Amino acid sequence: MVALLVTETPLLLVVLVVGLWTLFQRWRHPVPGYDELPPGRRLAVALGYVALVAALVATLPLAPGNPESLLRPARSSFAP
Repeated sequence: MVALLVTETPLLLVVLVVGLWTLFQRWRHPVPGYDELPPGRRLAVALGYVALVAALVATLPLAPGNPESLLRPARSSFAP
Protein backbone atom coordinates (compact mmCIF):
# COMPACT_ATOMS: atom_id res chain seq x y z
CA MET A 1 0.00 0.00 0.00
CA VAL A 2 2.94 2.32 0.60
CA ALA A 3 3.99 1.85 -3.04
CA LEU A 4 0.49 2.88 -4.14
CA LEU A 5 0.74 6.11 -2.15
CA VAL A 6 4.24 6.85 -3.42
CA THR A 7 3.57 6.15 -7.11
CA GLU A 8 0.01 7.58 -7.07
CA THR A 9 -1.13 5.15 -9.78
CA PRO A 10 -4.33 3.09 -9.65
CA LEU A 11 -2.74 0.39 -11.85
CA LEU A 12 -0.76 -0.87 -8.85
CA LEU A 13 -4.01 -1.29 -6.91
CA VAL A 14 -5.58 -3.25 -9.78
CA VAL A 15 -2.56 -5.57 -9.97
CA LEU A 16 -2.65 -6.05 -6.19
CA VAL A 17 -6.36 -6.92 -6.16
CA VAL A 18 -6.08 -9.36 -9.07
CA GLY A 19 -3.00 -10.98 -7.55
CA LEU A 20 -4.70 -11.42 -4.18
CA TRP A 21 -7.79 -12.89 -5.84
CA THR A 22 -5.65 -15.37 -7.78
CA LEU A 23 -3.72 -16.29 -4.63
CA PHE A 24 -6.97 -16.89 -2.76
CA GLN A 25 -8.38 -19.07 -5.55
CA ARG A 26 -5.22 -21.19 -5.79
CA TRP A 27 -5.16 -21.58 -2.02
CA ARG A 28 -8.76 -22.80 -1.92
CA HIS A 29 -8.55 -25.01 -5.05
CA PRO A 30 -4.95 -26.18 -5.49
CA VAL A 31 -3.88 -27.97 -8.65
CA PRO A 32 -2.60 -31.46 -7.73
CA GLY A 33 1.10 -31.89 -8.50
CA TYR A 34 1.66 -28.20 -9.29
CA ASP A 35 4.61 -27.79 -6.94
CA GLU A 36 6.15 -31.25 -7.37
CA LEU A 37 9.55 -30.77 -9.00
CA PRO A 38 12.48 -33.13 -9.05
CA PRO A 39 15.45 -31.90 -6.96
CA GLY A 40 17.58 -31.34 -10.08
CA ARG A 41 15.04 -29.03 -11.63
CA ARG A 42 14.62 -27.13 -8.33
CA LEU A 43 18.38 -26.60 -8.27
CA ALA A 44 18.37 -25.41 -11.88
CA VAL A 45 15.62 -22.88 -11.16
CA ALA A 46 17.42 -21.64 -8.04
CA LEU A 47 20.68 -21.23 -9.96
CA GLY A 48 18.83 -19.36 -12.69
CA TYR A 49 17.45 -16.88 -10.16
CA VAL A 50 20.87 -16.46 -8.55
CA ALA A 51 22.41 -15.80 -11.98
CA LEU A 52 19.68 -13.26 -12.77
CA VAL A 53 20.27 -11.37 -9.52
CA ALA A 54 24.04 -11.46 -10.07
CA ALA A 55 23.66 -10.12 -13.62
CA LEU A 56 21.36 -7.31 -12.48
CA VAL A 57 23.71 -6.32 -9.66
CA ALA A 58 26.74 -6.48 -11.97
CA THR A 59 25.11 -4.21 -14.58
CA LEU A 60 23.68 -1.71 -12.10
CA PRO A 61 26.73 0.60 -12.35
CA LEU A 62 26.22 0.76 -16.13
CA ALA A 63 22.87 2.52 -15.73
CA PRO A 64 22.89 6.20 -16.72
CA GLY A 65 22.79 8.54 -13.77
CA ASN A 66 22.83 7.69 -10.11
CA PRO A 67 21.11 4.35 -9.29
CA GLU A 68 19.91 5.78 -5.99
CA SER A 69 17.88 8.36 -7.89
CA LEU A 70 15.67 5.54 -9.16
CA LEU A 71 14.35 5.08 -5.62
CA ARG A 72 13.30 8.70 -5.14
CA PRO A 73 10.43 10.35 -7.02
CA ALA A 74 11.52 12.83 -9.66
CA ARG A 75 11.32 16.51 -8.75
CA SER A 76 9.53 18.85 -11.04
CA SER A 77 11.63 21.66 -12.49
CA PHE A 78 8.63 23.96 -12.07
CA ALA A 79 8.49 23.63 -8.29
CA PRO A 80 9.47 26.78 -6.35
